Amino acid sequence: MKTSMQVIITLVVIAVIGFGIYEISKKNSTATNTNTASQGTSDTSAPVMITDPAQKSILQPKSDDLVNGISTAAVTLVEYSDFQCPYCVRFGQTMEQIMANYPGQVKWIYRHYPLSFHQNALGAAKAAEAANRQGKFVEFSEKLLANSQSDGAGIAATDLQKYATDLGLNIDQFNKDIADQAIVDKINANQKSGDDLKIEGTPASYIIDTKGNIEALSGALPYDELKAKIDAALKN
Repeated sequence: MKTSMQVIITLVVIAVIGFGIYEISKKNSTATNTNTASQGTSDTSAPVMITDPAQKSILQPKSDDLVNGISTAAVTLVEYSDFQCPYCVRFGQTMEQIMANYPGQVKWIYRHYPLSFHQNALGAAKAAEAANRQGKFVEFSEKLLANSQSDGAGIAATDLQKYATDLGLNIDQFNKDIADQAIVDKINANQKSGDDLKIEGTPASYIIDTKGNIEALSGALPYDELKAKIDAALKN
């Protein structure tokens, strides 16, 4: 009888340990899938179309938008982004390739969504707006995308001054504009519109095709996937 009880206890212990290992493995698998999705890897699910009239209105080009590309471009991509976010930087560099390969066909609208835990993101956003006032937003944003690091290196205040100097901006005017409350108000308005769209992270991007249909894009799509989206939008 004693031997039988020992066997039963041993089997119960083995079963408990096995179940524990299974649960840990399942949790690790879920975490990996979540991380993969956030990095903008291939998404085979159906396109997420924006149909809410209020959200569609938010995504229409505005007169004060930061724009890369010509106003008459057939396709528009609206991006809510953060210059310190590594996935935003990756997506921005991909978009630079798109703009080079689709001249006159794509308009890239950049809207600010600096995350609170990125210490240099807000400063970079204000500097980009200041550069825009001197007609150098595209060139300045290229500097930011080429140099930004996730720890804030490359877009610290001293770096922003250097980029402004490199681009021949009027430094006194640049510094005055950075401190302008109107720029802060615009950044806050961009963030509010992103909140109204219920975006959950950056980059949050939307592509508007030739018929005005709007598709939400998933994360930092790689070039080939984004190119396919652009090609489909141009055909509509």
